[in-house]
Amino acid sequence: MPSIVDTLEAPYFWASFSTGPGLFEDRDADAAGKLVILATRAPGFLGLETDAAPDGRSVTRTYWSAAPAIDSWKTAADKILRESHGLKSWYHAFALEIGKVERHKLFKWIKSAA
Repeated sequence: MPSIVDTLEAPYFWASFSTGPGLFEDRDADAAGKLVILATRAPGFLGLETDAAPDGRSVTRTYWSAAPAIDSWKTAADKILRESHGLKSWYHAFALEIGKVERHKLFKWIKSAA
């Protein structure tokens, strides 16, 4: 399946958040869903990908045109989490990483016939 990264032109930014399995899986999934909806409606949002890690964590990577767009999204996300769950109780199983892609090259492997 093609990745959103295949369509992006560097430079761009990404923000990855993950939630781990635990006592509050339903609540965490609901909150993560709210974060995704919030991201898709935010200025500067370029796309996202979601996957399940082998250890049971849900990992979502969002792509952005600029770092301030991520900051705005995070500020709004903090407010949503504070109002719905309380930051202290929710962040025990939550991680957010942010990065900038200065350039990228796509490698396409060709399977040769044997």
